[in-house]
Amino acid sequence: LLSYPVILKVQHHRRSHFPECMFIYSDQNALGRIDVKSGKLVWRLAFEAGSRGVVNYLHISRSGLFSVRSNGTLMQKFDNANGALLREAELQNLPCEMVDIRESSDTVFILACDKLHAFNLDGKQLWTRKLHNQTDIPWQIHIGIDSKSENVLVALGDAELVGHFVIYCSSITGSLHAYDITSGEDTELAKNVEMISEIDAFSPNCFCIRTVSAVRCFYESFSGKFIERVVRVVNNSLISGVQQLVPMMLAVWTVADDNISVDIYDESGAHRGSVKIPIDSSILIADVVQVQLLKADEKGSHFLIVILTEDHTMFMMKESGEVIWTRYEALAKIASAEIVDLPLSETETLIEQEFLNFNGKYMEVSLEFLTVIHEFLGNILYNFVKRIFNEIFQLQTYIVHLFSDVFGLADIFGLNLLRNRTKNRLERDQFGLHKMIVASASSGTIFGIDSSHGDVLWKLYIRDAVPYTHSQVWFPIFIQRTTAFYPYPAQCAVVMKHKHSGNALIVTFNPITGDVFDKVYLNFTVDQASLLPFKDDKHASVLLLMDKENDHAYIFSNSPLDKSVLLKKPISVVKLDRKTGVCNGFQLTTLGGQYNQIHGLQQWNVHSQGRVLGNRSVLYKYLNPNLGVSLTRTVDDRAKDDITVTIFDAVAGNYTFWNEKYRRMEISVVEMYEGESQSDPLSFSSYRQLQPIVYHQTYIFPQGLSAVAVSETEKAITPREEGVIPYAPDLPIATDHIINYNQTLINVRGIHTAPSGMESTSLVFIYGLDLFFTRINPAGTFDILKEDFDHWLITVVLLGLTCAAVFSRKLAKNKELKQSWC
Repeated sequence: LLSYPVILKVQHHRRSHFPECMFIYSDQNALGRIDVKSGKLVWRLAFEAGSRGVVNYLHISRSGLFSVRSNGTLMQKFDNANGALLREAELQNLPCEMVDIRESSDTVFILACDKLHAFNLDGKQLWTRKLHNQTDIPWQIHIGIDSKSENVLVALGDAELVGHFVIYCSSITGSLHAYDITSGEDTELAKNVEMISEIDAFSPNCFCIRTVSAVRCFYESFSGKFIERVVRVVNNSLISGVQQLVPMMLAVWTVADDNISVDIYDESGAHRGSVKIPIDSSILIADVVQVQLLKADEKGSHFLIVILTEDHTMFMMKESGEVIWTRYEALAKIASAEIVDLPLSETETLIEQEFLNFNGKYMEVSLEFLTVIHEFLGNILYNFVKRIFNEIFQLQTYIVHLFSDVFGLADIFGLNLLRNRTKNRLERDQFGLHKMIVASASSGTIFGIDSSHGDVLWKLYIRDAVPYTHSQVWFPIFIQRTTAFYPYPAQCAVVMKHKHSGNALIVTFNPITGDVFDKVYLNFTVDQASLLPFKDDKHASVLLLMDKENDHAYIFSNSPLDKSVLLKKPISVVKLDRKTGVCNGFQLTTLGGQYNQIHGLQQWNVHSQGRVLGNRSVLYKYLNPNLGVSLTRTVDDRAKDDITVTIFDAVAGNYTFWNEKYRRMEISVVEMYEGESQSDPLSFSSYRQLQPIVYHQTYIFPQGLSAVAVSETEKAITPREEGVIPYAPDLPIATDHIINYNQTLINVRGIHTAPSGMESTSLVFIYGLDLFFTRINPAGTFDILKEDFDHWLITVVLLGLTCAAVFSRKLAKNKELKQSWC
C-alpha cells in the first residue's frame, strides 16, 4: 500500500507513447511505482516521518525519476525500474516550500527558493545560480523554458510561464494578460475573467485557464499572438480538469453524479467528440477528488481513466465504465481493527435449529411442568421429522467433506455440498482459524477483510465522518454481538465525529456482510466510549458514551433497556484528561435511582493465578478487579522523556505502583501478588487497605519499537515457572521468534491479537503501510500434532493391539473352559 496519493505522475513508453506505469507519492511519505495494466505495486520506498521525508516535486525523465524532498533541501534520482537510488545532491541548508522542476535539452533545472540548479540526466550537478539577495522569497515561483532562445525563465508571483510569455490575471481590471519577456509587450487576452482556479501550460505555445464552469484554451499563432480556440462552458456540472492527450489534442472532463463526461478538442477549437463514462453507484460511493486520463491509442480517440475518490480508493476504468483494477489505499491508514468469528457452519446451524420451534423462535422453557409437557407434545412430530432430515444432511456433509478434503474427488462425483450452500461461503472452520478482520480507516471507511487470503470482501463508507484526534487517531470499533447468538447476526458499532457539526455519529453494521443496521446522529460530542457488561433482549452489548461538555453519561442500545438492569450491576467509570492529566472516577447510576454494591466482572485474562517459587510454595496474585493503568509521558527542558506508569484503583482512587524510566528502549514487566495466602475474591473491597507485593523486572530491548501487543488465547494458558535462570538485563531476539521472516513490514502503526479455537494458537493482525496476518504459538504447540507425526504407524499399532486383545480374549476363554472341565 501507499496511502492517499499527493503527487501522481504517468510514464509513457518511449516508442508507442502508451502509459506504462504511474509514480505516486502519498501522504505517508511513501514513493512507489504502480503498473498501469494490473494495478500492482512494483516497488516502494518509505522515507522518514515528518517534514524531512516529504517529497515536494517529482519529475520523470528518460534516465530516471527526479525528486526534491525535505522542503527543497535534497535532490534524489531513482531508477524507474526498481527504485534504486542513483544520485543524491544537497540543494540548500534552509528549508523551502517553493519548488519547481523543468527539463530542456537533456538538462534538468530545479528551482528551490532563491537558487536555480542545473543537472544533467545522470543527476550530476552542472551549475548553481542565486536569484535574489534575500534568503527567502515569499512569493510563488514558476520556472519555464523558452524554446526559441533556450533561456531559463523564472517568474516570481502568481503567474505562469508559457514559452517566453508570462500569463497572469490583473487584480484591478480582472482581465487575462500575456507579457512578452523578449519585447516587453503586454497583451490583453480576455476581459472580465472569472476567478481562475488553475492555469495549465501544456506546451510553449498552448495553455488553458480553468474556472468553475468554463475552460478557455489559447494557442500561439504564427504572428506570435495568442488566439482563443477552445471554449467549454457547462451549466449543470463543474469543470474537473483539462489534459493534453496527444499534441494538439485536448480533453476536458466534468464529473456528474452518475457519469464522467469527456470532450475532445483539436488545435483549431473544433469539437472532435465526447464520451460519457457511466459509473456504477455501488462502486463509486464517495465523491471524486482527482481524474487522470491515459490514452489507449496513438490518435488519442480512446483512453483509460484513473479516478481517485474521497474515501482514498483508486480505480482504473475503460470508456465503457468497466473497472480494470481497484486499489484501497485507505487501508494504509487503519485507525482500529477487530477480529470477528465467522458464522456457524451448516452442520452447526442445523444443530442450533433443533432448538427452534416451527415459528422460528427460541422455545421458552417454563418452570411449570405442564407448560413444558404441552410444548413438547405439540412439537414432537415436527421435531422427529426434523431430526431425521438433519441426520441425512449431516451424513451428506460428512461424505462431501471426506471426498473433498481427504480424497479430493468431490467435483468428479458431482457432490456440490448441501442445500443453501453457496460457493466460497463464509463459515467457521473446525479450529477457529478463519476469521473476519474488521478495520476502520481514518478516511471514514470500514473494511471487511478475509483472514485466509486477505481479500476485501466488503467496504462501507460513512460520508461526512472523521475520526477523533487526541494524541492519535481514534476510530473505535465495538463488537456488540458475536456470531454465537444464533439466529441473530453479528453486530458491530463504530463511533465517529461528524465533519461539520462535530457531534457524535454511531453506525451499527453487520461485520460479516457489511450491511448497515442503523445510523444515529447525536446532538453532543463524545469524549469517551466503551462497552458495558450489559446486554439487551437481543444479546447485544450496550454502549456507554461520555459527554465532552459535562459529566453526563448516555446509554446507547438498539432496543429498549430496563433501568433495573443498570441497578443490578452498576459500574465505575474513569475519565482521564490527556491535556491536564487529571483522572476522575465516576459511579454510573440512573437518574433518580439508587445503586447497590458493585459486582466484580472480569475485564481481562489472568495468565495463571499464582507463581510457583523455588521452595514449591505458591505466591498468589493480587487480583483487584478495579485496577486501572495510566501511562504519562513528560518532557523536561533537557529534552528527556520521562515515562510514568501509575496503577490505581478505579473505585477508591488509591495509588498502587508507579515507576519511571528513560534513555533507552526497555520492556518492563510488573506483577503484583497478595502473598502466600489467597484472600476470598467474593468479599473483595477497594476500600480495604491491602498493599500488594510488587515484582518488577526490566529488560533492555536491542531495537526500536513502533507497536506492542499481547497474545491472547481463550483460557490464557501459559507455562509459568520460577525464574531459576539468572536474570539478564539484555533481552535477545531469537531468529525463530521473528514471525514475518523475510517480509519487511514498513511503518507499522498497530498490532491486534485475538484467540482462536485452539488454546495454543493466537491470531495476530499487523497494520501500517503493509497488512500482515499470521498465527503464533506463545506456549508451544501442545495441542497440535507435529508435522512428522506417523499416522500409519499409530494406526498399525492400534489395529495390532485390537487384534491382540481379541485373540488373547479368545485364548483366555478357552483356557478358562479347559480349567472348568478339569
